[in-house]
Amino acid sequence: MIVPGNRESMIVTALSSNLVEPRDVRNVTAMVFTDGIHPHHKIMDLIKASGVPVMLVNQDSFSVATKINKSIFKLRAEESDKIKQSQDLIEEYVDVDGICELL
Repeated sequence: MIVPGNRESMIVTALSSNLVEPRDVRNVTAMVFTDGIHPHHKIMDLIKASGVPVMLVNQDSFSVATKINKSIFKLRAEESDKIKQSQDLIEEYVDVDGICELL
């Protein structure tokens, strides 16, 4: 979900099913808060309880969604440089252990 942090009703609505459904059923798998707006601390408490990972960025929602859409790419077995770069980026920026714990 990509949304400004002050859109509390949207955030709570999106999280509600994650809070009542079993842990293996996830309608919201991550949230990106845009425009540099932090959600209210009570909303953050709900997010922490839901286990949904969050990120705060300064860009607007449309720009973030566009960047995410453009970042989807394919790797072919013969593209060893691209594979190595992807592995390095994942190692540096992705909490693989945290993701595995949620599976």
